[in-house]
Amino acid sequence: MTQLFHAVGCNTAIAMIFALTAVAGCVRVQPTPPPPKPPEVQMSESFTREVTEYEYFTGRTEASQRAELRSRVTGYLMESRFKDGDLVAKGAVLFIIDQRLYQAEMARAEATLRQTQAAQDRAVSEHTRAQGLMTRSAIGREDFDRTQFARDEAAAAIRVAESTLKLAKLNLEFTELVAPFAGQISRRMVDPGNLVKADETILTTLVTTEPMFAYFDVDERTLLRRLLAASGAGTVKLAIGLADEDGYPHEGVVNFVDNKLDPATGSMWMRAEFVKPSRPIRAGMFVRVRFPLGSPAKSVLVAEQALGSDQGQRYLLVVDSQNKAEYRKVSVGSLEADGMRVVREGLKVGERVVVSGLMRVRAGTEVSPKLVPMPTRTTSAPVANITAVKVAEPQTTGTKGPEIKPEPPGKKSGG
Repeated sequence: MTQLFHAVGCNTAIAMIFALTAVAGCVRVQPTPPPPKPPEVQMSESFTREVTEYEYFTGRTEASQRAELRSRVTGYLMESRFKDGDLVAKGAVLFIIDQRLYQAEMARAEATLRQTQAAQDRAVSEHTRAQGLMTRSAIGREDFDRTQFARDEAAAAIRVAESTLKLAKLNLEFTELVAPFAGQISRRMVDPGNLVKADETILTTLVTTEPMFAYFDVDERTLLRRLLAASGAGTVKLAIGLADEDGYPHEGVVNFVDNKLDPATGSMWMRAEFVKPSRPIRAGMFVRVRFPLGSPAKSVLVAEQALGSDQGQRYLLVVDSQNKAEYRKVSVGSLEADGMRVVREGLKVGERVVVSGLMRVRAGTEVSPKLVPMPTRTTSAPVANITAVKVAEPQTTGTKGPEIKPEPPGKKSGG
């Protein structure tokens, strides 16, 4: 019986071993996945060229001279001698106030002057006769002094009458309102037949057409960088563009800088004068001003699309010799018209930066780079309005073509 139980136990153990071996053979071993391929990116080499950095401002045009024309005498408006919007010459008669009252005032002043002249002649004659009588003691001292005072009063009355006549002539002249300078006149605001009050009623406005000024506000940072650091350096030249123009086709020079910074806005008022504009410009137009920050200098440039932003900090992904992307913080300058951005600090000329595929790359990871020319904008529109970008076409697989070398826009420095 013992031998029987031993035989059964051995058979059971052998069966269990075979069962476990069969189950183990049904389990598949998962293979290790291959490492992911490095992301494909396009890269370009940074380059240098002569660059003038600019700041951009907005402003309004103003005429160099502007006047609100008011009458200097009270009266009824009789005539206007211009058409609304006319160009008028300096001294041209624009309005005529009713002159009859002022002509009568001048005639009375002339008559008063002649009357006082006659009174003076009589007083002088009496005083001369009194002098002869005084030498013979024929009259007393009191009578002699009376003739002398009468002569002096007559002389003073002459000066009063002359001043009254001069005032009457001025008032008569003021009945003709003339242009104080040459320019373009607005519409008349008072029609003939209406009462005009002296120094109160505005009849029209007059502005000059040349020269034309552009007023704009410059921030404190630009003032410190450009004006205060280069005081006495000479005339500051800038470029101006109107609302419907591409770029900045008009030249201008700064001819006025305010004497105080506005603490409320942190800016200072500045004025530029148009230099021979190529088209008519009127007061009140919107203008864009491109303000230079210094003389042209060699600068490192990359395409604007190569730059990323990390909580306000601009950065580049620089590809090293082992094709690994390096996170590089940079300090940037102005944006050029062709889409190139000046890099002031953090990048050297010739370093390779990722220009396409930034969102697929992490700092420190390996990439599969392809060298392409630096992307440039394909339009010459103003910087603020440009969105079109010219990007290098990817190479097709197949027969290997010639190696593509980046051709930066501008002469590449030897360094």
